[in-house]
Amino acid sequence: MIKKILAVAITAQCLVSCSKQDSAVDNTVPATVNQVDLLNLPYSSLTPEQQKAKLENEGNVLLTMLDKTKTSSAIEAIQNLERLLEIDEIDYLAGRNNNQVSDLLNIANVYGIYTWNNSMQKWVKTVSTTELKFEFPSKKTQTSNDAVLSSNGVSSGVKVDAIDTHEVGQWTFNPVTGQYQYVILTPAVKDQFELPSSVNSILKINNIQAATFALSNTFSSGNTRPDVSNFTITTNDGYTWNQSFAKGANSTYGTSLKLDNKNIVTFTNGSTAKIDDLIDGNTMSQYLGKSNTLIELTDNLAVIGNQDTERMQNAIKTVESNLVQPSYSTSTYYSNKSAYNRQRSEGTTIAVNNNTKLALVSRKDGTKIADVIYKTVKIRSDYMPYVWNATTNQWVFSTTGGQTLDTYDEIPYLKFNDNTQVEMKVYFSSGFSTLQTNYNNYIAAFRR
Repeated sequence: MIKKILAVAITAQCLVSCSKQDSAVDNTVPATVNQVDLLNLPYSSLTPEQQKAKLENEGNVLLTMLDKTKTSSAIEAIQNLERLLEIDEIDYLAGRNNNQVSDLLNIANVYGIYTWNNSMQKWVKTVSTTELKFEFPSKKTQTSNDAVLSSNGVSSGVKVDAIDTHEVGQWTFNPVTGQYQYVILTPAVKDQFELPSSVNSILKINNIQAATFALSNTFSSGNTRPDVSNFTITTNDGYTWNQSFAKGANSTYGTSLKLDNKNIVTFTNGSTAKIDDLIDGNTMSQYLGKSNTLIELTDNLAVIGNQDTERMQNAIKTVESNLVQPSYSTSTYYSNKSAYNRQRSEGTTIAVNNNTKLALVSRKDGTKIADVIYKTVKIRSDYMPYVWNATTNQWVFSTTGGQTLDTYDEIPYLKFNDNTQVEMKVYFSSGFSTLQTNYNNYIAAFRR
């Protein structure tokens, strides 16, 4: 969990998020901090090559701020706890095996002391009615249990069901109806656990506090999903990671990583999407709404964007509905299918570009580095070893002839001040040798 959180900062620096361009900011969505001002910044006068040198320098500044995470005892301990939970799955939430570290920070009435037995490679549980505690080695190479993660929660009174024992049943033939029917032999056994209004956890290594975890939730009546939630991890190395959201007609989500209260990476998003409907699997476009996004890398760089997701998806559906799938039973199928693929991609590109805008800006310089636009690009031409038989009106396999089937995709490009357009993947995969080396060294440090 911790490693993934920290890696997001570097990944965001090296590969700007995929999104698109060419619409005005939608101010009906709760705009993120300084978003409108950032989108309206003037272009930088630097050339694309000069921007590469600048971005590499900014990336190395970010890596320097993350340097202490490579040796953080708290992060290493949490990594090892996650590894041990994978080795021996435990069930501290009724019926929910394979729990993650994040799961134990979202309970209120589950207790027990779990001690890692290194020789048996398993957790040994001691019954407790007052606390939830994990005793384990702080490092992968450690054999003694020198780390303790203890957790206490305050119940919100909101209860959810968890299956303790799954039902047992079988299909049997009913001679009266002449059909098979499912018969439950043993009903499922369900337990309940309470969601917390707050949880506080402490990680100690050799009896010295290494990190704290704090979670707070606010629930509306009858809803098992919190309306407001805030989760903060603080390590004694000076790092603070926070994640929060507030759900409503205008929902907001944010996450940030700081060192000694200085920003490393911050992500904030405002959205009119109907969150509960999307969680329930209702993916119709009217639930998608509009959104604004701001990613801040240190105090210098920012990725800013907004999207009318509902209108974009409707436009894509219109494109698809106006196109007719080519018939396979024609002599021009492969050329028609190639044209269909191109037209579908071109329509999608227009729909996305018209409803989304993304820009990479330098906050320090007060300039826009580049806009991100999408272009339709042929990504593959497949040779199909078939020829049309006019006598039988069928495609037949051939060793001497064939057709070509083209596939297209919507590819992000960076558009600079001089109208130079460079494929984003190509731009960020070349010219950053020092940053890439430092990034690889940073990631390698977590293989412990």
